[in-house]
Amino acid sequence: MSTEEKINRVMKEIGGNGPFQKWAFIMYAFSTSSIGFVLYDLGYLELMPTFVCSSATNPSYTCKEVDFCNVQGVSYSIDWSSPDSLHNWVEKLGLICKPSWQVGLIGSAMFTGWTLTLLWLPQFGDKYGRWKIFFISNIANLALYTVLMLSHNLWLTVGALFFIGCLESIRISIGYNY
Repeated sequence: MSTEEKINRVMKEIGGNGPFQKWAFIMYAFSTSSIGFVLYDLGYLELMPTFVCSSATNPSYTCKEVDFCNVQGVSYSIDWSSPDSLHNWVEKLGLICKPSWQVGLIGSAMFTGWTLTLLWLPQFGDKYGRWKIFFISNIANLALYTVLMLSHNLWLTVGALFFIGCLESIRISIGYNY
């Protein structure tokens, strides 16, 4: 008997997947996969594109933001043929001429929220019930991801990432164990 046949026989004997197993799978898959959409892509979402500058003395040359931000007489365009040029948050949030600490704030906001809530937020699961806290955090996560996808404002994006990080304490400490 093959392994697949053995698994099918055992599943038949125990009654198959009931409503609880289906609900638990959906909740767990939703909560564990949600963070990967941002966390693993932060390097790409903040990647500065390749710029091509032009001035009166030099018609076309590759340049960096410091060569044209707040510099009179230099215009720039994005070299879309470069593999470093992506339609990402740099373009969406207008980060090209912003200070580098603002770009770095995007990446650190999530981890700051996670760090600040790691020791006290998971205790709510013991006090108010794991299911309730886990469910509420998933609904809040869904709302925050919606804000994140629709936002064209740097500070709204940073705030959403901060609160997503805060909810990571619940997802990891309560959801995984639950």
